[in-house]
Amino acid sequence: AAQPYREPSLQGQPMPWYDSSGERQQELSRTLEVEVRKVEEAHDRAISLVEKSGGFVLSQDLRVQEGEPGVSRIAARVPLDKVDGVVAQLRDMGKTLKLVGESEDRTREYYSRGGGVRQSGASEDELVKQYEKATNPEQKRQLKAQIDALRQMTDAQRGQLLLMARRAVLCVVYLTLREERGTLR
Repeated sequence: AAQPYREPSLQGQPMPWYDSSGERQQELSRTLEVEVRKVEEAHDRAISLVEKSGGFVLSQDLRVQEGEPGVSRIAARVPLDKVDGVVAQLRDMGKTLKLVGESEDRTREYYSRGGGVRQSGASEDELVKQYEKATNPEQKRQLKAQIDALRQMTDAQRGQLLLMARRAVLCVVYLTLREERGTLR
């Protein structure tokens, strides 16, 4: 039988599809390139700074070859309230060659998607009521198939919205560390 949907919880926080705060939803990124003396040490320190901020590393690539300066590339997510401090500490590790900050306002899409999820939930509730009243087995089967398809679509919508909500509280930092040009192995 079709069961009504039970809303998950985010540890006391409202789910994004119930967010009516009107707060801006910004996706931020920082691209930073720093010249350092010892790339391995700087690489380890950068990862430590990200993790101590409450962030996490998405990817990392450290390349050290004989006769060439080393290079490290790190992509990480850092809490918005900590990103300026983390970037300042990363810049202090050497000579800043590049710093680019980008922002994309996703507010309209965020609230629109939230409305879409709420509408899907209302449609599901209506289909469940129809299912419960139906007596014809074929009609019940068709309604069950519609409910299942709608739930699958709604789950995908919720997943996209949760991802947007997470991106609005974590800044992506793309860091390249280059060993000083005169440093050869």
